[in-house]
Amino acid sequence: MPDRRQTLDFTLTGDNQDAMCDKLLLQLGRTAGDNRTDTNLSPEMQLGLCTQLARAKDPRDLHNQVLEVIGKIGFSDYGFVRMAPSDLESPLLTNPHDQVKSYFEEGYYEHDFMVRYVSQNIRPIFISKVYGVAYDAPYDIDLFRANQKIFELNQSYGYLDYYCIPMMSCRGKAKVMLTVSQRGISSLDFQVNITRHKPTLHVLCEAIDHVTSTKFPNEFSVGEECEPVKINPKPLLVLNTLANNDMTMSAVAEKLCISTITANQHIAAVRRALDTKTTVGAIKKAIKLGLISYT
Repeated sequence: MPDRRQTLDFTLTGDNQDAMCDKLLLQLGRTAGDNRTDTNLSPEMQLGLCTQLARAKDPRDLHNQVLEVIGKIGFSDYGFVRMAPSDLESPLLTNPHDQVKSYFEEGYYEHDFMVRYVSQNIRPIFISKVYGVAYDAPYDIDLFRANQKIFELNQSYGYLDYYCIPMMSCRGKAKVMLTVSQRGISSLDFQVNITRHKPTLHVLCEAIDHVTSTKFPNEFSVGEECEPVKINPKPLLVLNTLANNDMTMSAVAEKLCISTITANQHIAAVRRALDTKTTVGAIKKAIKLGLISYT
């Protein structure tokens, strides 16, 4: 059937079309699913993943660690970026160089619906749904055509879909985004695999953000400076002992020759300092910040 969409010149109606596109993407975000931060992973698995990445010696080592993690759960490619053009070619990106080069040379970044979506939402989504807006819209304008070309560029390199996890960075008000993909499989099979591993991918995004922010800020355009977390050694000793031993709090207290009340007070102090609601959350954050070790 012929395409009956109305053809408009984007350059003549830019403001109105921008507003319309932003509204469509905002509505899409509301139906994209939840953005809960809880996961089904056991505390041991969460801590193990965070610890693995925290041991990275440099960005290349971190990149290899992430590749190992996603490879074990069935994905071939990933990207982790802060939402600035300069960071889209960061060391944590497996897309072919020619694909990235074409993306920038064609000026797609300025019109990319995915960039707009992440600026408005922190709900994970399949990128095919975002670019689907360009195909389903009632108008044929330059902005929609540009996003159709972005989607076709991805497909030409074998990426039939991506899964995108946007979230607020652990530092400042910046947003970060983790994308994963698997070349050579159908979109349906890819989406089934994503469903199995959403908890792991969410924890992975958090862990990468913490490691890049705290260990390699210069390499990853971390512009927001934060005061370092200051915690007394004794509370950290209690937390470290609890993290590395299968013990109750009373057993930890006995091992450290303190009362159980004092041990609980130390843990409460650490949780307040790290702004976490649970002890497991405090352990995870302390490991990511390099305050304690986990073996």
